Amino acid sequence: MFPLRCIRRRSMDFALKGVILATLCLFIVHMTSSFPKGDITQREIDSFRKEQNQVILTKQENLDVKTEQHTEHISKRENPLTNHIESEANVASTAPVEKVEVKEEQVKKSREGEFYKNVVIHFDLKGAPPKVDYFLDLLRLVAKGGATGILLEWEDMFPWTGILEKFKSTDAYSQEDVEKILGEAKLLKLDVIPLVQTFGHLEWILKYEEMRKYRENDAYPQVLCLGNNEGVEYVKEMIRQVIKKHSKYGLPYFHIGADEAFEMRKIFTVEANKNGQNDRIIAVDFQSAYKKGKCLNKTYNSSSMMVFKEICADGKTQLVFVNEVVKINTDTKLRKRDGAHARSAKATQQCWEADFPGFINAPTSSPDLKPMEIAVWGYTTQQVATKNNANLEALKIFLKKAWDDLAVNTCVPPLTRIRRDSELSSRLKVDDLKIVYAIYLLLFNEHFFGVCKESTEWIEKNGRKGGKQLLALAHLKNIAEFLKKEAGQATEVLAWHDMLKDFDIKLIKSLELGSVVQPVVWDYSENIVTLNEYIFSNLAENFPTMWASSAYKGANYPSASMSDVKHYETNNRNWIRTKEYQEKKFKKGFEGIIITGWQRYDHLAGLCEVLPIGTASMLLQMQIALNAPSSDMQLARRKAEKLLECNGFDVDGVKVVSQNCKFKGFQTYFIYQNEVPAVFDAINGELEKNHHLMGWANRYNRKYNISQNWYHREMLPFVQRLVFQYERVEGDLRSSMKDLFFENTIDEFIFENLGAMSEKLHGYIDEIQRLDKLRVWPKRSFPVGKGSK
Repeated sequence: MFPLRCIRRRSMDFALKGVILATLCLFIVHMTSSFPKGDITQREIDSFRKEQNQVILTKQENLDVKTEQHTEHISKRENPLTNHIESEANVASTAPVEKVEVKEEQVKKSREGEFYKNVVIHFDLKGAPPKVDYFLDLLRLVAKGGATGILLEWEDMFPWTGILEKFKSTDAYSQEDVEKILGEAKLLKLDVIPLVQTFGHLEWILKYEEMRKYRENDAYPQVLCLGNNEGVEYVKEMIRQVIKKHSKYGLPYFHIGADEAFEMRKIFTVEANKNGQNDRIIAVDFQSAYKKGKCLNKTYNSSSMMVFKEICADGKTQLVFVNEVVKINTDTKLRKRDGAHARSAKATQQCWEADFPGFINAPTSSPDLKPMEIAVWGYTTQQVATKNNANLEALKIFLKKAWDDLAVNTCVPPLTRIRRDSELSSRLKVDDLKIVYAIYLLLFNEHFFGVCKESTEWIEKNGRKGGKQLLALAHLKNIAEFLKKEAGQATEVLAWHDMLKDFDIKLIKSLELGSVVQPVVWDYSENIVTLNEYIFSNLAENFPTMWASSAYKGANYPSASMSDVKHYETNNRNWIRTKEYQEKKFKKGFEGIIITGWQRYDHLAGLCEVLPIGTASMLLQMQIALNAPSSDMQLARRKAEKLLECNGFDVDGVKVVSQNCKFKGFQTYFIYQNEVPAVFDAINGELEKNHHLMGWANRYNRKYNISQNWYHREMLPFVQRLVFQYERVEGDLRSSMKDLFFENTIDEFIFENLGAMSEKLHGYIDEIQRLDKLRVWPKRSFPVGKGSK
């Protein structure tokens, strides 16, 4: 047995060695057959492989060029960079190339025939600009959600060069950053529409000392002096640089801003026949109404008056004439924002809902539900419309007389009705109710442009018949034509409708603006209250198409930091109805919708909702537009829920839409909109019920240095514990934002939205420690209220 075992063991050893030897031989043969022959070095092989990779990339670029020819509108003659790319593609196309597989999601799907042909998401970079990596994630989410493009408002975040370099932000993107952003958008098949302000909202550059000479009015850095050629050249240089950067990525559209430079609405003017413009008449359509002479152009004479007056059941105020620039509280009022009437302000609406449940829902377009407006302003308008006034001083005298002649009992019937209707209120007794109806007419003496020296000279020389309107429209056309010359005639120029809605339609037609500009008509109110038949019909007279513009954030009120998703949902839903009613007026219908996400109301304002806080709303409003004309809000919410990977999606005021989502930035959204309010409510509750603070550290104690040191040892640790709670939630919020925003943005956001609580708590600590050092106290009584604050 033993010899047999030895033979078996040796046989297995030989077999194993044979297998190993054979494997080694095969490996050597393979290596020798694949190793480069002759004098070819490994470096040359690597170089060859690199060239092969370049060929593959060129083939891919060639295919991209072919599939995007309908969106590449850059002039070959004036864009050598594009010429180079296209010539490369042509060379590559003549050579035999192997088939390149393109992923289906990279091919842009046409929305021709859909309710909105284009659905564009706006990114406002003049506040809280995202870090590049976060921006790229947002672009992927936008593309995943189904949008066709983005509107990029660069402002001072663009990497300006040359004469503009000194004006860019300290956090401005680099050239490489912009390449990454535009390259990712192109890869995702998103049209990129740059927005460069060319008329108003130029605070970012006109705020500087050296640029003051280019302002329309030295006191206000909003508007460019349109007649100043040097100033206009700065705007053209902005356009040149943006076109140069965007051109190789496609430039189907370019937005030139032109919003909020002035206010055109008037009721009381020096011309009598203009004061009846709001009278109601019977007409079957706009044209027949126009023929009856009641649809008057509102801009023939710019002399108008801003007026304030109040009336109640037992008296009335004097008539108040408000100057062109007036400071109310801390705000300087220059002009009225569309949709920002006092009665439609969110705070006013909340007051009505809280104190007058079931009562008049102001504002309303129904005259019979505005009895005071009909009684008071109807009478005044009727009087003023009886004669022309030579100038504003004469108009003031006439208005004052008409107001003085108005008897208070004129308003008794409508006030009686309001008093009767107020019985629906469960909170107020009729006997205790004193109705005060205030109407603010923010109507100004001058347009907000055409007043600088160069502009007035231009009007004197060129615009005697068209006046300031001609100046503004000529500037708009000049900029649009310059842009098309630089970018190519195929690039469509967009502009906000503000400058166009009330201008003389004959003047617009004579300048042929409809051939070079597409108006973008914006309304961010829930019920689209700032737009009417007159505006759409006027625009349709000259413009074959238009864009709608709604909002997903930044359009509630200037300091809104939390997202009221319901507000924006209602706005976008009602735009569907508006489009259905108004689109037929335009020969080519609506071009699409731009869903805006403002970050500041202007360059000098504070922050609105930042991007992580507005992301859920952005996806929801996008789905509403993509699913239109369907009004199924639950369907849109379910789609947004899926895209954001949320566990549920509830729309309820400023409450978070879900307790758990997986989109980037959700942690910031949840902490700020859920945890911060809870912590702040708890802190305020603790402060309000602490007897020691109430008795020995209140405003009176701190002002007059009188307190009981015995209780300070109780107060100090109590407040320090609250400070710890505050600092924990601030720390969590900062940590969640560090990968999303620059440090400056995080500091600004914390300062604006959490800073007051920090100052309050640390103020208590400082005052308690100061009071605790006192060893003598003043004699009573103190001069309370005499010069005290």
